[in-house]
Amino acid sequence: MNKILSLCLISTIVLFANFFPSTIHTTIAKIKDDQIILKYPIKDKTSCAIVHDYGNNIKALTFMCKQENGKVKLIDSDIIHHDSIPTINTKPQVGDSVIGGYLYDNVLLLAPNEEVYKNLTKQYNKKWIHPDLYALFLSQEGDDKVTKESLKSFAKRYQIGLVMIVKSNQIALYDPYSKDIVATKSYKTDTKKAKYPFYMHFEELDSGWFAKKDGNYYQEMEIFK
Repeated sequence: MNKILSLCLISTIVLFANFFPSTIHTTIAKIKDDQIILKYPIKDKTSCAIVHDYGNNIKALTFMCKQENGKVKLIDSDIIHHDSIPTINTKPQVGDSVIGGYLYDNVLLLAPNEEVYKNLTKQYNKKWIHPDLYALFLSQEGDDKVTKESLKSFAKRYQIGLVMIVKSNQIALYDPYSKDIVATKSYKTDTKKAKYPFYMHFEELDSGWFAKKDGNYYQEMEIFK
């Protein structure tokens, strides 16, 4: 029996390993009429970071972009959140390095309850960002619900690459920079055991939407389709 359980656990880990998109390193091969062409393609809807080499061992992230329908589109130049660092204005250039799936090892998990959270974080070796931190961020920002914009701001501030979102019948991997779902996987949960707004240690926070008790976790997560 123990051997069967071990094999099932190993199979689950392998499936989740294939579930997460791989980080891919490539370069800009050509720029034609503002169209960026990569040396090696990356997964569609995946965000990527452009890195420019200034020489003298000085490199910097200059842009975030995403590949969509085989085309690379610039989406953000304000990559690193820091009030003391000016925004870099260097345009993408041929030869610049491109990291597809940038920071994809840093994952925020939004789950309905502690049991689901613990089960999922044990199944894959990622740097899991606890939802407590996101809850505090929302409270400080005065946001009243989970939004794509707040997730993007949170990801930039805390260097997060992916958000794993547990829905009623599946798990979705959401890229907060490209604002797209990059992977989904069937996953059943007990919809009656869901904490609102999502699993966290705080029972109540004084500001924002956390003073409100009523709500449906799964309905809130339906914005991610």
